[in-house]
Amino acid sequence: MIRVEQLHKTFQLDKGGVRAVQGVGFTVNEGEFFTLLGPSGSGKSTILRCLAGLEHPDQGEIIIGSQHVFSSRTKHTVPPEERPIGMVFQSYAIWPHMNVFENVAFPLKRGTKHGQKRLSEGQIAEAVAEALKKVNLAGMEYRPATQLSGGQQQRVALARALAHRPAVLLLDEPLSNLDAKLREEMREELRELTKSLNITSVYVTHDQVEALALSDRIAVLMEGALVAEGLPFELYLHPRDKRVADFLGAANVLEGKILKVEPNGEGVMQTGVGTLHFSSDSPAAAWSAQGKVAALVRPEAIICAAEKPGSAENIFLGTIQRVTFQGSVFNILLRINDATLRVFCDVYNSTLLPSAGQKVYVCIPREHVNVVGAS
Repeated sequence: MIRVEQLHKTFQLDKGGVRAVQGVGFTVNEGEFFTLLGPSGSGKSTILRCLAGLEHPDQGEIIIGSQHVFSSRTKHTVPPEERPIGMVFQSYAIWPHMNVFENVAFPLKRGTKHGQKRLSEGQIAEAVAEALKKVNLAGMEYRPATQLSGGQQQRVALARALAHRPAVLLLDEPLSNLDAKLREEMREELRELTKSLNITSVYVTHDQVEALALSDRIAVLMEGALVAEGLPFELYLHPRDKRVADFLGAANVLEGKILKVEPNGEGVMQTGVGTLHFSSDSPAAAWSAQGKVAALVRPEAIICAAEKPGSAENIFLGTIQRVTFQGSVFNILLRINDATLRVFCDVYNSTLLPSAGQKVYVCIPREHVNVVGAS
């Protein structure tokens, strides 16, 4: 288990201080795969380095298991080599002059095992063999590092992090240097491995697909602050923040004004496409004091058809401006009244063959309209 409380970190530069982390707090449960997701400069890697002991926070508390590894209150810091962690860096940090065995064994030979006595040569060989087996590199102990592919280097870095059996695995964008197909394969392998070992993992990435595919829970960071936290499908399907919705995939943002809302959260709002019905799990009081609001609608949630659907609400006639074929979907940009919408039309489950200039009907199901504050 990991607990982070009120973490702050400021970097001092020539032009002043940069507040990289601003009061971030979260808990990672034992065996959980927890992802810190955010754009460049959001503070996610700084938080990971604080967990590892590679950065010294200005303020806050970090607890790993039952051990306080950092506390600004008690002025206590545990050095990196004594923390129960393994870490995989973005660059892998594979030494080219060493073979696979030497790379994996390096931290076991150079450091203590979290305060325990140094391992014997036999124990090191056993630990390396076990780690390489876990990442499907058994039998490659004496392969020179320079002969490894990108995917194999990633596995070596992972084996090195796991060799001393850490309680926590920290991963700093470890798949970003791989090509798209290999990245997808390694994603699946990493998920299966961490779950089979029941190891608590904290993963840093700016890749939304990676975060959604790998994570048990996601924390979204913006400008050093934690702006959303939850299950992947909840954050994607029911975003509560425009920034989060836009960052976690494509989202149509329709600003407007509430016309009516019932106590159960069902209501009507005026937007650029016209009058839009919505269903919200937020109480009516949440919107009664709001002036302007915004409706967030995912492109894949919108139904596009050549014939007018039978539904009586949220039906609009639009004109296709541009079509891009992306394999499984048509990426359609269309104009409806005073608004532009993006629609992902499933190639296999639609009779529509879209083209620029074509008039089409659009249905926006009320249950897929997420209403948030406009600010």
